[in-house]
Amino acid sequence: YVPRAWRWALLTAIPSAAIALLFGWAGGNAWAAAAGGYGFILAAIQWSILGDAVRGRWLWILVCGLAWLLVIPLGDATGPPGWANHGAMTGAVLVWLLRRGSETVD
Repeated sequence: YVPRAWRWALLTAIPSAAIALLFGWAGGNAWAAAAGGYGFILAAIQWSILGDAVRGRWLWILVCGLAWLLVIPLGDATGPPGWANHGAMTGAVLVWLLRRGSETVD
């Protein structure tokens, strides 16, 4: 359980739209550099939403950021299968983190 989980969707959609508008049409190295930085920034935003509901939530920043760095060349080279790998990596880690439970002691 993550309190006010609706914030996850909102605070993911806004930066995603901004990065697409700013760099989506640039292509090449500009897009790759922007997406790499974006991955770590987005992960930090999402990390703050996870709050104390998730033990080891710092791993989210590492995994999500690295996944974005990897998905740009892989996604560009292979198309949808490359992008699906990003979802599989981050989704598996997020499920694992959420199943680990809370950092707080009741």
